Amino acid sequence: MPVSELLSPSEAAKALHTSANVLGVWRCHRSHALRFTKIGRKIFYREEDVQAFIDSGGVPGDSPKPSKPEEPSGKHLRVAKKRKAR
Repeated sequence: MPVSELLSPSEAAKALHTSANVLGVWRCHRSHALRFTKIGRKIFYREEDVQAFIDSGGVPGDSPKPSKPEEPSGKHLRVAKKRKAR
């Protein structure tokens, strides 16, 4: 597997014609499908991921959202109702 170049947030922002702060918002809100890598506390973008994002049109909302916690089963609901009734 070839090694791709890692870009800093400012370098990636320059390639995307936006600011590093905007990239930070995208990361925080997971609003875009731009992949990033953390090494220690530092954020990097792989050059091929930035290019793929550009090629895809950079459509917001393509990023997988965290899954919602499962609803409690009926058994847990019955126990909670009994506790409230006391």
